[in-house]
Formats: sequence, structure tokens, C-alpha cells
Amino acid sequence: MVREYINQQAFAADEQKLGLEGWSVESTINPHAQQGLLDHIRSLFTRKATHLIVTYYRPASF
Repeated sequence: MVREYINQQAFAADEQKLGLEGWSVESTINPHAQQGLLDHIRSLFTRKATHLIVTYYRPASF
């Protein structure tokens, strides 16, 4: 499962809730970390503000 968060607080709240359901964080990506200035400015007008993309996994036995 992949979710997008606009801030760290939203991620923390969702992570706790999903943890109770057996989900664990597999990876996190900050899409703005590797962008240049022009790419960052362009992204402000072409897509919603996403600050963190998180991939979750849950073991099949859960």
C-alpha cells in the first residue's frame, strides 16, 4: 500500500493507526529532496503538495 502525506504529523498519526492493523513502513520517499529549483517551482503548479510518500507492507499471515 502506498500513501502520500502533506506533513510529518499526518504520517505519524496514520502510521500508528495502520500499525494496529498489522501494517509496517517499508520505505519512505521525500519527492522534493532531489529536485532542482526549477523542478520545485514547476511542481507547485502541476501537482498537489506532497512532502512524503510511504510504502507500507503487511505480512500475509496477519
